[in-house]
Amino acid sequence: MKSVPNVLSTGIASYDAIVVGSGFAGLAASAILSRKGLKTLIVDDADQIGGRLANTNYNGYWLEWGLRDARDTWADNFIALSKGQYGLKVGEAAGIDIPWVGPITPNVLVHRESDGEVVPWNGDPEAMINFGNKIMGLSQEQAIAFLTILGTLAASDPNPLMNVTMKDWLADNVKDPALVEAFDRIAWITFALPINETSAGRWAYFFQNPLQNYLINDPEVGGIQGMMEEFARATKTYGGEIKLGLKPIEISVKVGKVTGVVTLDKTSIVHEFRAPIVIFTDPCWDVFDVLDKSYFPSDVMENAPKIKKAFSTDRGNTIGLEMGLSRVPTIRATGKPDQYIGFEQLSEHPGGWHIGTLASEKMAPPGKHLLSAVAFRLGRFASFEEAKAEMDIVIKEMHRYYSDLDDITEWMAYRWYSIWPTSSYWMATPRFPSQIDGLDGLYFAGQTVEADGVYQDAEACSVLQTTDLILQRHKMRT
Repeated sequence: MKSVPNVLSTGIASYDAIVVGSGFAGLAASAILSRKGLKTLIVDDADQIGGRLANTNYNGYWLEWGLRDARDTWADNFIALSKGQYGLKVGEAAGIDIPWVGPITPNVLVHRESDGEVVPWNGDPEAMINFGNKIMGLSQEQAIAFLTILGTLAASDPNPLMNVTMKDWLADNVKDPALVEAFDRIAWITFALPINETSAGRWAYFFQNPLQNYLINDPEVGGIQGMMEEFARATKTYGGEIKLGLKPIEISVKVGKVTGVVTLDKTSIVHEFRAPIVIFTDPCWDVFDVLDKSYFPSDVMENAPKIKKAFSTDRGNTIGLEMGLSRVPTIRATGKPDQYIGFEQLSEHPGGWHIGTLASEKMAPPGKHLLSAVAFRLGRFASFEEAKAEMDIVIKEMHRYYSDLDDITEWMAYRWYSIWPTSSYWMATPRFPSQIDGLDGLYFAGQTVEADGVYQDAEACSVLQTTDLILQRHKMRT
């Protein structure tokens, strides 16, 4: 009779590094480490890669603004690169040639709601004065004064101002109420909301590092999802693995050293993975759900709730409208098809639209186009009807701007979701560190990590600084 072993093997797989989260940061980090020869695994509870930066496939159309069940914190559909150009560098480090479309010029077209005049927004001084006149209602003298104040802020050292709110900075530096209101208007345009809670230092850094907005034209997958797929392909090309539908429940630690990750699948089966390196790319505060708080210094623990508050929004504050079009809409004033690939925004209401298929051919079936509109507010909509009323303002402007929108619309559908707005970038709160002292092998990357750059460029920077630390450490060990 054959004896039965006392312990049955569970087939625990071993890796050099495990990445928690398959959003932008997780995919980029895994691609870089895989390319450098580390056996790398990504685990994610979601069923699709890309996180909140991903697009959602709907009847052959790639809809904007991400997966609602993703756990990372980004949801914009443009990639913003600042002076550091970390988004370019992270692609180079991963060994991929990202098919950028752009830079988008001007950054935004702002529709004046009083008469429909369209005013470009960019950092050029002359354009800024024109913007001050036409959108902010400033006189020529006030517009020049406003530009001077922006110059003063841009010339400031951002670091001492990082924890200074714009409410306090404006009180000390701007006396004209019209100019204070102009700052508020810029906050609407850049989604730096609410302005009183934003960091003067981050504003200074923003003006020192002009943005270049890009879209992606992947040959296989539409929208920003195409960039996510680029990093996923690189990960697999270099031998890395991606396992979806696995919820991390524990980061294993032994004698102050990370030893791996424990996950659950959709049927609650446990899957264990071993690795001396774990990169956590979900929101930093979620790490306390999978790792005991005693491993973290008191200052990190005290700051974590502040970061969470800065990045949090209520579900139900955003309404979207997707429109499938038979062709590109015609601009009423010119009689020509729209060619602008950027975001068209309203001057007084937080909302607007863009036609993603002008830049990304795979966002719609052949010959079709997709127009994506959005409207949101600070705070929760009282009802879906109230949200639709806000979207009606955007719809009204689109019909004023285009002459044939009704004729070319084949289908339309509302969307009801929560976006983690770009305002999270601006908050006067220090982010998480890339590495925790005294805990060997645990690293962080993503939007909630302190890094150089603006918007997604900061996320890319966090990936580069974290993977550099890991590769230095791995080289020393080998």
